[in-house]
Amino acid sequence: VLLMAACGDDDADTTAVTAAAESTTTTVAAETGAVTDALVAAFVPDDGFEGPLSPEAAACAAGAVIDVIGLERTAGLINSAAYAYPGDPTPIFAQMAGDEVALALEAVGGCVDLEQATQDALGYFGFTADLSSCVGAALFADGYGDAVLETFLAGTDPALAEGFTASYLDALADDCTEATHALVVDDLVSYYGIGEERAVCVADAFGQHAEFRGLLTLWMGVADDTIDAEAMSEEITGVLAGCLTDDELAMLGIEPPAATDTTTSVP
Repeated sequence: VLLMAACGDDDADTTAVTAAAESTTTTVAAETGAVTDALVAAFVPDDGFEGPLSPEAAACAAGAVIDVIGLERTAGLINSAAYAYPGDPTPIFAQMAGDEVALALEAVGGCVDLEQATQDALGYFGFTADLSSCVGAALFADGYGDAVLETFLAGTDPALAEGFTASYLDALADDCTEATHALVVDDLVSYYGIGEERAVCVADAFGQHAEFRGLLTLWMGVADDTIDAEAMSEEITGVLAGCLTDDELAMLGIEPPAATDTTTSVP
């Protein structure tokens, strides 16, 4: 799909659209160049993180969306999404009708390498580089690249796609165990202040557990009705209690196991 030329003309409709900027709101005319620029700004993150669309892909996608939605309608969508910010296209997509969303998603998809975009989107969502690469490749191979891209563009929950959760968990527990191990360690160290040696102990114990997939499901907060959440919670608590200090358990909101009473009672 080729980017529409930003030529415009002197008699172009001057319907106002709101293009969000980092700290100011700029009103631009509804002509091809201005609307394209507004869409590109929404597609390309402006916060130091690389998203699934490069500037070149964003320019292509902007033109493609204008092609399928129409210039005037696209201008109206941007105007309605007055609180959109650079790198966040979801407010714009939120204004679209269902058929328009489908058309726009297909248009954007034609401008990206979907496998790479899947991995880059996961990285933008906060996954480590290793996990983004491994899980992204697995999700793409299972046919869920579009679902991940749609999450970035429209804010849709990818778990709504049938089979997505199973594919995601399979990748974490089977194909990407090394990266998952590193994620658990980083999670404990960076977010909970656990000592690295003991965080590694937890990750090792998770990986060796017969219910590794179930533990990960609960640990990562993934909704899955196929597991016994209460039983998995008890298993996780047991793993943590076996690796962490009492102070670290307390930081996680877990009551340390009671010390064994070795005193002998006298009748």
